[in-house]
Amino acid sequence: MRVAGFVLILCALPLLTGCGSDSGSEAERMAEEHEGDTPTATEAAQAPKIPVEGRTVTYGQQNGTARTGYLAAPADVDSVRSARAGDALPGIVVIHEWWGLNDNVRAATRRLAGEGYRALAVDLYGGAVAETPDSAQALMGQAMGEPSRLVENVRDGRAYLSSEADAARRFRDRMEDAGTSLAYHEYDAGHAFANPSGESYEPAAAEQAWTRTTDFLQTHLTR
Repeated sequence: MRVAGFVLILCALPLLTGCGSDSGSEAERMAEEHEGDTPTATEAAQAPKIPVEGRTVTYGQQNGTARTGYLAAPADVDSVRSARAGDALPGIVVIHEWWGLNDNVRAATRRLAGEGYRALAVDLYGGAVAETPDSAQALMGQAMGEPSRLVENVRDGRAYLSSEADAARRFRDRMEDAGTSLAYHEYDAGHAFANPSGESYEPAAAEQAWTRTTDFLQTHLTR
């Protein structure tokens, strides 16, 4: 199996494991376990081993409303891929703890990316983030009241990681199988990342893609 097809689901909070139980009692149990905890990061939080980049992405929709999460990946994807014999980076779906998709979860997601992965933290609370145990308990109870939506949400995250850039990789593989010369690069950016008028515009990736394109043209179209 190619590494490109591997996506791991990593649970920071057992929201999904309790889908068959009463949502209220499960939320109460979590409240007891987290008594005295706060959503504020401490000095124990660690930085990624290598430089990474993180951004907000849309990975699905629910009744016309976009599902947004936090995607992190190594800043120099090409170097990490080269160290792995050219394979695409494995993907990890990160499920936040009961506070929601807050800065702690984003930091943990970046740290995972620093290990050489593309990590996507999904949002099971629809943008809401708890600041107190009471609000966290309420959000968790509400989310667990609709287990099918939780499962669909995580599946959307997995599909996003699995499908992103698959078409380009298939084209690359076909070109390589045919023995055709090909310059192939991947960018930690979404569709239309080079369009400065769109919401997906990524200046650094767009500039790098432009430079590589003009260098290629200069090399192969010189008279």
